[in-house]
Amino acid sequence: MTGRRLERNSGDTGKDEGFRKTQPEKRATEAEEAKAFEELLGEPLRGWDERIEPSVPHLLELEALVTRHREESGRKLWRDLFMLWLLGILVISGMILLYRWNVIAFAVLQALAVAGAVLFLAVSSRKNREAKREWTT
Repeated sequence: MTGRRLERNSGDTGKDEGFRKTQPEKRATEAEEAKAFEELLGEPLRGWDERIEPSVPHLLELEALVTRHREESGRKLWRDLFMLWLLGILVISGMILLYRWNVIAFAVLQALAVAGAVLFLAVSSRKNREAKREWTT
């Protein structure tokens, strides 16, 4: 070996991982590597870092960016609201047409919708309880 003190790895993995360095030796090796890195690249990196100046955006550019983002977000929200209303109108129109066509089919569809909603709430509340139990225990 290289004269370093090594100890047998007794990890919990059950695999034979061989030998590893002790903590003080790891720290010494890391310090040596950091020193070697500093000697090799320290000065060029500092010079390079000093030459690069980040461009700080002007306040007006930042305000324009925020304004543009707000406008885009507003347009997206209005579009989503329109789509929601359109979907609602289509669903309600379909239900009215189904009611006028066949009352029994309408009742069956309503019962299925209620059963689906109850099932959804039961499953989602169970997931919430499992998540709470996981974090509280």
